[in-house]
Amino acid sequence: MPRAARAPELTKTLILEAALALADADGIEAVTMRRIADILAVSQMAAYRHVRTKDEIVQGLGEYAWQILEADLDPTLTWDEQLRRVFVHMHEMHRQHPGLVDILLARPVSGLPVYRTMERLVEILRAAGFSLEGSIQALASLESYTFGFTVHQRIRAGRDPDREHRLIHELPADDFPNLHAAASKIVDWASEKRFIAGLDWAIGSLRRDLSDHGQ
Repeated sequence: MPRAARAPELTKTLILEAALALADADGIEAVTMRRIADILAVSQMAAYRHVRTKDEIVQGLGEYAWQILEADLDPTLTWDEQLRRVFVHMHEMHRQHPGLVDILLARPVSGLPVYRTMERLVEILRAAGFSLEGSIQALASLESYTFGFTVHQRIRAGRDPDREHRLIHELPADDFPNLHAAASKIVDWASEKRFIAGLDWAIGSLRRDLSDHGQ
């Protein structure tokens, strides 16, 4: 009779992966040691040997989130291509893991994964010719746009585009001429196409600023 496969050894990473799956499915409030233990088919006491409190899980999830959000950079790409790659990756990870937003809102995270990402991106921008202040401003703006767009997508996720289109056209055309003309564009306000267009517009603005004025 063949031997049953051994369950993987319990580690903190496995616990955080299970916690993230719970946060993705049901939100950060759903993350409890009991549910984590159920997912991993272990006792709660076994899980407590690796993380002692929910607060410690949330802190670990924040650091783990940044590991997921960290993109591999290709030094053969130009600075603007590398920036685009980083923030497209961040956006894709937010879409794959809806719980990341709740995790990052639950507690501001500082630690090695965060600082490593920031250092690499600032280095890329400084090498391109941006000042230190200009580099920080650029990254703050791009991160805010990426994070904000993701939240906006979640807010609009349940809307019926046909209904929204119809509601716009029910508005008095004389009072809302621009909305009538742009109804089809407003309906896909939070689409992936809009995210990429906005990101490219923002990076293009940085490119023009560097070319026209220098940093």
